[in-house]
Amino acid sequence: MKTLTLNIEDSIFDEFIIYLNQKYSTKINIIEDDIFTVEDEEAYNKAIKELENGEAISLEQLKEELYV
Repeated sequence: MKTLTLNIEDSIFDEFIIYLNQKYSTKINIIEDDIFTVEDEEAYNKAIKELENGEAISLEQLKEELYV
């Protein structure tokens, strides 16, 4: 068995998964890997902007302040 990783547009993801399940349900094993979602990217970008604007501190700065 081989493993394939794909980047699929959110707009067709559900349809694509349904198709694969219908056509090849006994031949493939779908492992959804949403490690970094669109929402994660938006939150990350927001956090970076807050850090750049001085509205937040980094984890390293927090550790220094807490003596961790």
